[in-house]
Amino acid sequence: MNREQAEEIHEYLLDVVESLERAEGAISTLGEEARRMFASGLGAAGDAVYYELLFVLYKKFPDLRPPDKEVR
Repeated sequence: MNREQAEEIHEYLLDVVESLERAEGAISTLGEEARRMFASGLGAAGDAVYYELLFVLYKKFPDLRPPDKEVR
């Protein structure tokens, strides 16, 4: 994977993160039983994106990693 490919994949993965956040927001409006039905799958999807896919990308291209948020 070259830098250009990594940047393209990074943009797609950030789109996935935004979509998961929107889905999480929509799911949070559901009743408790429905939220439980989605919880495992949503958690697994988020874990895969953050801890597998983005991790691999940031390991090879650490400069793509967004800066840490400062705590004030």
